[in-house]
Amino acid sequence: MENNAIFRHTLYLICSAGGGDLQRLLDDAVSLPECDVRNILQQVLRGLAFLHTRTIAHLDIKPQNLVMMGDTPEAGVKLVDFGLSRVITPGTELTDIMGTPDYMGKLRK
Repeated sequence: MENNAIFRHTLYLICSAGGGDLQRLLDDAVSLPECDVRNILQQVLRGLAFLHTRTIAHLDIKPQNLVMMGDTPEAGVKLVDFGLSRVITPGTELTDIMGTPDYMGKLRK
């Protein structure tokens, strides 16, 4: 077997997300209190930091891919849908345009 062989694995993790996705919360609320927004962002950033220390890039972060584990952000927010994610090895440059077009920067569309 070659040293540079690529192994792809699929892991399906199924858990209950009683609060739906962040998009539902945003659609239902007129506005969110600053403390809730801060809590959500802290959880998302901790999750991204965890992924990045393992050289994983999610590549499709959007409200529909953030699920609420309960009715409030304190119950937990999870990043889901790793279908576009990639392991980024040192020296690798991402040149493919990936993600959901409505959530991409104007220069990437």
